[in-house]
Amino acid sequence: MRILDENDKELTQDQVDLSVGYLVNEQVFKEHHDAVAEIAEQGHYYPKAFYFNDNTKYVVDEDWENDAHVKKNSDVFFSYVPDGGEEREQTGCDVAHVIDVEHQDAKDAYDEMEDIQRYKLYTEEELAAKKAAEEKQKKEAEFLDSGPDRLTSAESDLNDITMTIADMIGV
Repeated sequence: MRILDENDKELTQDQVDLSVGYLVNEQVFKEHHDAVAEIAEQGHYYPKAFYFNDNTKYVVDEDWENDAHVKKNSDVFFSYVPDGGEEREQTGCDVAHVIDVEHQDAKDAYDEMEDIQRYKLYTEEELAAKKAAEEKQKKEAEFLDSGPDRLTSAESDLNDITMTIADMIGV
């Protein structure tokens, strides 16, 4: 994830000093994508073979548009054209469909966003508050570390004072 400063300058992890600043997750604009209209599938038909009532067939060349034996009657119907010989009665034709343009769904326009971390510097007030909180936490940690010893010492001192007072009043 990229790190940017408050002026959108890219920083490396080494340039980030968490003692004087902090990171915030943000999103920034990356790219706008325009809406896309739906595109309908487009294709064409072509003849593969003609069948005749004498149980013969004529297989059409791949270059069917230049085949002298093929006549296109409509987008789907084709006829066999004899080459000057005896006419044969056509009983059928195998037709294939080729997709020229694939169907594409419509898409709404949208803005692409990028997740980043923004490096922000602490204000003077925030730095002072942070320093005070660290000092308080340090004192609390020191107290927790030395507290039991100090309490034992205080109890011992209290016992000594109690004994001294008892001796003074003669108890």
